[in-house]
Amino acid sequence: MNRTLLATAILTSIALVGCGGGSSSSKVTPESQSKVSGVVNKGLVRDGLVKVCVASAANVTEQQCPNEDVLGSSKTDERGQYTFSGLPQNRALLFVLTSHDDPDIITQMKCDFQACLDEGKTLGDWMNVDDDFKLISILAPDADSITAHMTSITDAIAKHTIRASRGSEEVNLDVINSSRSVMAQLFGLDAQKVMSLGAIDLTDAAAIQAAADAGDVESLKVAALSAAFADTKPNLDNLFTLADNLISSVDGDETNTWEEERKALLTGASSVINTVVTELSKDENVDLKLDDVVQKIDDAKDSPPKITPPAATDEITTAKALVKQVRTVYDATQEEGALREGFIRLGDSLDPIPDLLQDDVTATFETLTSALMSIAHKIDDQLVEEAGDWQITQQGDTYTINTETVKLVVSGSASLVLDEQETEQGGSMNDSAAINLTISELWIKQGSVELEAASGKAEVVSFVSQESWEHEASEGEHDFSETWMLKAEKLHFALNEISLQAKDNEENPLLLTGSIAFTANQPEIKGKHSSSYTSMGQQGQSENFDEETFSARSLDFNLGVRLDYQDQTLEASLSIALDNPNGVVYFTSMREAWQWGEGYNYDVSKGSDLALPGSSLDDIKPETPTQFLRGSLLVSLESKVNPDNPQLAKVSLQASRPAFDLLNLNGTIVYNEQSLTLKTQINTEKDEPLNVELSNGQAIAHLREDDKGQVVGTIRVGNKQVASIDAPRNSVSVVRYINGQFESLF
Repeated sequence: MNRTLLATAILTSIALVGCGGGSSSSKVTPESQSKVSGVVNKGLVRDGLVKVCVASAANVTEQQCPNEDVLGSSKTDERGQYTFSGLPQNRALLFVLTSHDDPDIITQMKCDFQACLDEGKTLGDWMNVDDDFKLISILAPDADSITAHMTSITDAIAKHTIRASRGSEEVNLDVINSSRSVMAQLFGLDAQKVMSLGAIDLTDAAAIQAAADAGDVESLKVAALSAAFADTKPNLDNLFTLADNLISSVDGDETNTWEEERKALLTGASSVINTVVTELSKDENVDLKLDDVVQKIDDAKDSPPKITPPAATDEITTAKALVKQVRTVYDATQEEGALREGFIRLGDSLDPIPDLLQDDVTATFETLTSALMSIAHKIDDQLVEEAGDWQITQQGDTYTINTETVKLVVSGSASLVLDEQETEQGGSMNDSAAINLTISELWIKQGSVELEAASGKAEVVSFVSQESWEHEASEGEHDFSETWMLKAEKLHFALNEISLQAKDNEENPLLLTGSIAFTANQPEIKGKHSSSYTSMGQQGQSENFDEETFSARSLDFNLGVRLDYQDQTLEASLSIALDNPNGVVYFTSMREAWQWGEGYNYDVSKGSDLALPGSSLDDIKPETPTQFLRGSLLVSLESKVNPDNPQLAKVSLQASRPAFDLLNLNGTIVYNEQSLTLKTQINTEKDEPLNVELSNGQAIAHLREDDKGQVVGTIRVGNKQVASIDAPRNSVSVVRYINGQFESLF
């Protein structure tokens, strides 16, 4: 059982008991509900089917309400009216109008636009709608009863909302309000009222006159605009991009072209009003005066719109800070970017060091090796046969070398048991050893190099070396086979507080400090070798086979160093941890075969892989979901880059394998005094879209691949989504905030 879930359940139960005060009854506040009613007017639509569902990502993407998600359905009446009750308040809801799914019910729309008149219809005639007829609306009821009409304008607002909600699990209420504001400003409408405008039947002279007498110019304007959509068929993506350009004050041919499309739609609305007046005035009892409506539409057409999105909230400001940080780091890592150039210059400045110090450093470690070998001989002459040239003093189990160039103090013990046998046809070895040494002082000087360590440790527990071989030879034939194994219960080596001081050819000081540690538990190396040779006259054949496997129960390696050189500092670390409870091995194998005589043939086969025990070149047993190698790797690099304007730069990456088919990657970049983290998980067995998380501690960007392999995503602050990230357009990824503002990510 999941312990976290269990603890949560227990704590929740305690809390509920405490809140209950011993009473067996408790009050549950019911969810607030709303009544939503309105009119569908594209012209008016009768016998249409309106469904409503939660505006989830799947539903708004498909612009439909699946049966399992439907909260209710309503059939429009002769006046295009629909009504819902019991809908949740303050929840984004998707309303979808389609032709009725009952074949006995014919969905029709009134002719109130020029295109249907041109087809021979009369104003007010009912027309059957196409099978793909659809109109949508997105809103969040915020009162017990609201009026929300469905028009071509609300359809455009809903589609703008969907565009701004890409990547959201559910449409955000702020996005609904923002899209409503942006699209209303684009057409010179009142954003607060736009959902309750446009219900007037443009084929009903009495209804039009009543609206005109009441000064309801805005409702007539929306009804005319909605009808004009059928005539002009505007490209909504162009209108949305026009709104984007107006928000960001972008001018140019593209903006001018799409502005003409906006004007054409408003011109179409004026034409609708004029056509309605002309057609209805054929009745001598009708005397419509709608000049003020036409003027209102023309004013909106002739006045370049200015779109001001809602002010950025604290959450949006926080999200923008993350975007700025991501963009800064991205730009800095590109060609000629400050971070990339800084590390390149750092590398160039450090590049001469290996050549400058190679001889002295090599000699220093040769001296250390020689001194340690001499001490090993002193401890047990079977460990090392040669005594070496060092003078060693012994006091109990402590061994000391003290010269002008070497000071080395080692204490500990070692034992070695040799068992070796050999005959003319073969032999065997079965040796064992145990070593436990502690370095309490280490100082070596060689040329310009001084090596020092505060302490160290070398430990070999239960080491075993086994080897056996056989060989047979006769005239024209030779066979040889050999197997070996090296294993131990534990191998451990460490040097702490290492210091390496040196000077380059120009006497510039260099200081390298750090520590190193390596531990292998139950390491084991096994190997096989065989060779055969057969020759008869001018013909013959030969074959060689080699195989080697390495395994360990666990392995840990840690290295941390700091380099100070010419006013520059570089810190680097490497940490490797492997856990191998199933004995997974790394094996390499190679088989070679030759034949000669009438011709010459050579064949080779080889392989290397991680596999289960018992694998061979001819029978590889791959890892399984329950038997696999676990582990992690962490590498880190830190320095001050850009000498003209020094600043700390740090890059680290951790890779871990928590499960057979999972690889976790976690990275961190510190730059401009800010930290940016990256997380992703890769399923190595499935071809799944990549998901990446970028965070600065205050906001999180979730990036993923869409079905076209393009990067999309969202930005969240706390539990609230405040932006969506569009797929790249003209190689630019756009971040759209819930208030309508936007900017590029990369």
